[in-house]
Amino acid sequence: MWWREPVTSLKGIGIKKALEFQKLNIETIGDLLNRFPRMDSYLDYSKVKRIGELTTDNEKQLFTGEVFRVADKYSGRGKRYTVITVQDDGSYADIFLFAAQRYQARKYKSGMRLIVIGKVRRGTTAKFVSEAFIQIADRNESINALGILPVYSLTGSLTQVAVRTAVKQALAKAEQYLPETLPASIITERQLPDRYTALKNIHFPGSFAKLAEAKKRFIFEELFLLQCGLLYYRDRIKEVRQGIKHGVDGKLVTAVKNSLPFELTEAQQKAWQEISLDMQDNKPMHRLLQGDVGSGKTVVSALALAKTVENGYQGCIMVPTEILAQQHFETLTEYLGKQGLRVELLTSSVKTPISPRSRSSLQSSVDGMFTSSAPLTNSDFAAVCAFFASSSPCTICVSSNARTSLALFSWLPSHLSISSICSSGRNVSIRIHFITSASSTLRQY
Repeated sequence: MWWREPVTSLKGIGIKKALEFQKLNIETIGDLLNRFPRMDSYLDYSKVKRIGELTTDNEKQLFTGEVFRVADKYSGRGKRYTVITVQDDGSYADIFLFAAQRYQARKYKSGMRLIVIGKVRRGTTAKFVSEAFIQIADRNESINALGILPVYSLTGSLTQVAVRTAVKQALAKAEQYLPETLPASIITERQLPDRYTALKNIHFPGSFAKLAEAKKRFIFEELFLLQCGLLYYRDRIKEVRQGIKHGVDGKLVTAVKNSLPFELTEAQQKAWQEISLDMQDNKPMHRLLQGDVGSGKTVVSALALAKTVENGYQGCIMVPTEILAQQHFETLTEYLGKQGLRVELLTSSVKTPISPRSRSSLQSSVDGMFTSSAPLTNSDFAAVCAFFASSSPCTICVSSNARTSLALFSWLPSHLSISSICSSGRNVSIRIHFITSASSTLRQY
């Protein structure tokens, strides 16, 4: 397939230039097409101004001019900078280049026509241009006929012209045959452009309206494919992984429910029944409990913790902040403490590892554990932590020891997925998110 061919199969790209593309993670023609231009960096050459037409209000403007001279100068503090003076019909503009920008001035010779975009303000003898992006104009092509051109991220000796030329060749191949990634029914329903049209307009848009349509298509495609991947993962873990089967609600759950200082609402009872039935199944539970503030999510979680303890396991609930962790810890202690259940609070303010005595206590006598982002490992729990809940995507910090990290992966329940891992010193922060297949809603009336 053409999209798997190396970029060297395109005209004008040899081994040396291919190595430059490789620095941008572009090795195949498909990689090249999927390397989109820099966000909001398109140049509208249909509105190129002459130097005499430029306003001096320090706004970014696009103009063209011919190189008059290139001069190196020094500031009052001895800092070196370069000034490129361009002219057009008797009007002049000075383009100021500082620091690393100065080195690009070597390739600009007197008489060259440049296309410049930069902030323009009033100068002493000529208009002052700063924060400039400069490109050498192609004398064989009318500037106004260029339309809207993309601006790509570059490296080494690569130029915008070289990348654009390569992308045009790749688009010519895509026009002949390009497989679609979205179902035809969804494209029609969502009124999205086909993949080739979207690729063409993301690289060389016919108008900014077509560019917006192309962006919409690729944003939807990315989210659609991500959702398909999550659904595949969810179905796969249902087949290959077994959940912890709990028994029916017993005396402990009933006692906790009866000791509550209020009666459960109809919505809370329904949500609890759905969660309880999930826990009694041998398949992993993937349920989202949603509701407004004060709708009763915490009390339903407390019942789930009680059910877990009743079946001989421990449970863990995570929240994003220490303040919320403290508030819920006090609430859960009130709900569960009356029945002799112990709840422990662990937060990120715990700067030292859990002591052997505390760990032994957690493993032997803690029924529910409540934490925000405490340093946890699988050794902080008893044999099995059977219930895990979170109020949002959360971060677990573990020792960078390889065995500990691998043990944590095996400990994570099947409805959790790793979304990012980053290392800092001796610790590894693991960002996890939930994969849900059902939801329960709590409503306030």
